[in-house]
Parts: sequence; structure tokens; C-alpha cells
Amino acid sequence: MKRTDVQGDLLRTGHSIFTHSRAIALRGILPLEYFMCNYRTIGKINPLKYHVLPFILLFVLLHPVVAFPLDKSGWQWIVPEKVHDMLKEGSALWLIDVRNEEAYKKEHIESSVNIPAVSLAFKKFSRGRILVIVDDSLGIKVAKEAADILVKNGYEKVYVLQEGIASWKTAGYSVADTGLSVKGVSANELKWALSNKVLLRIFDMRGQAEIENGKVSGSEPVSGKDIKERIENLKMLLKKEGGKDLSTKLKKPQTIVLIFSASDDIEKNMQEIMLDSKADVRYLIGGYETFAFDSNKHPKTGDSCPTCPAKGK
Repeated sequence: MKRTDVQGDLLRTGHSIFTHSRAIALRGILPLEYFMCNYRTIGKINPLKYHVLPFILLFVLLHPVVAFPLDKSGWQWIVPEKVHDMLKEGSALWLIDVRNEEAYKKEHIESSVNIPAVSLAFKKFSRGRILVIVDDSLGIKVAKEAADILVKNGYEKVYVLQEGIASWKTAGYSVADTGLSVKGVSANELKWALSNKVLLRIFDMRGQAEIENGKVSGSEPVSGKDIKERIENLKMLLKKEGGKDLSTKLKKPQTIVLIFSASDDIEKNMQEIMLDSKADVRYLIGGYETFAFDSNKHPKTGDSCPTCPAKGK
């Protein structure tokens, strides 16, 4: 086979794979063996024979996705690149940030409007508008629930920004903010994220003695004789893993959750870590004690709090 024939078949093969299989394969619905079978059977070229399979894989992975459906939900995911292009083109698009007003003021995508999820069901939109929901909760849980409400209310052009605000910033697009914003994660949010296999990285910033008394499943201890040394070690790790090689670019934005001791100055520590990192770094509100507290065994009464000191003390 001539070289030009190989190149032509390669382009047809890559395009066919992209248009028919990419969205499904990237979401893990089809096994890799089936995906490779498509490479071998579509078109006249055998990619393995001509050693071009790696290049086809790169083409498929790097080609921007417009949007792809989530099973039976009625709404679709959409990537930041597509949203950015649509905004530049002046499309009939509403970018709706469903977080609370305080979170929106601290940081939001320019051109977005703030309609908290609790009030979204009572809003009326033009049926011809494209509605893109923005959020930054773990697993984009709030945005997905908001999109479900809109679909239930009869709206058909409903999308959720894939990976939320973190993906927007990772793509290199600007946000309106008030500077460094320290974000916390509640124990219930973290438990939901872990049970739903949300992509997370959890680092335990406590000392070894505290970790031995209990830890969050899947968390990674950070070495160091004190909190200052552990912060420096974490910063070096994040800097090393935040390189700009190809493998890093292909990864989805990954939220990092830090677990501190109750005695730590969390605000100060978080700001120091965030100054040297572009990652989405958050901390566990209330620390491990709140996470370990079982609300089923200890039902909440009044204003009680498992980690708060008793009144009058």
C-alpha cells in the first residue's frame, strides 16, 4: 500500500471513530478491546500493522467534544471550549450559576448569571434558549440536580458544564474573583462523593498519632514532623504533579481535599498552599471528627455539634 493511501485511510478511520465511538468509549461504557476492534475493522487500514494506533488514540482524545448525553437524564454534558465558543458567537445561551450568592461573588465565570438551585424551579426561561448549568460542588452534584429539575419542567436544551468551574479555569479561561478563596467541603458532601466514586485526591495533613486513631478511607498521609513541614512537602508534590506534559493535559481536573487538625490555622494554611498551586484545593470542614461522627447513631438535637465545645465552657 502506498504511503498516501495509508494516510488517507488513517484520516477516514480517525474521523469515523470520533463520530461514532468517542463519547461512549471515553465514558467507559465500552471496553478497550471493543474500541480497538473498531480501529481494526473501520476502513481498509490495519492501524497495528502500520504502527499508527497511538496517533489515532491521541487524535480521539485531543479532539474537542461538543456534548454527549448522560444516560436517560434528558440533559447533556458540555465542555468549556464549546461554551466559550458559543459565548463568543453570541449564541442564545444562558450560563446559569446555581451556587449560593456568597460563593458566586467570590468567584464566577464572566457572563454567567446567579440563580441558586433552590429557586431555579420557579424561574421561567424562553423555550428556545440553551441553558448551561454551572457549579463547583463535588461531583457537580448540585448542577446535575438542577438540570434534572429543568428537564422535568419541560426544557429540552439543558446542559451541564463538565467538571464545573474547575474545568473552565483548567482550559485557560478567566473568571471574575475577589482573590484567593478558601473552599470547604462538608462531611456529608465528602461521604456522598466517595460513595459515588467522584474523582478525588484526599491528603491527611495531621500528625501520625492522630491518623492512627482514625482516617478517611483512601486518604494519603503527608509526611513531616510538623504542619509547616507537611505543607512544604504537599506543595512540592502538587508542583511536581502539576507539570505540563501530555499525560497531565489529558487528565480531568481533580479536586483535592485536605484534612487538618482542629488546632491548625486552616485559613492561613490553605492560602499558603493555594498560592503555589492551580489545583482545586479544598479542606474538610470540622476535620476528621466530623467525618467520623455517625449522625444515625447520634441524632442531632437543637444546635448540637459533635466538634463544638459545650455552651458555657
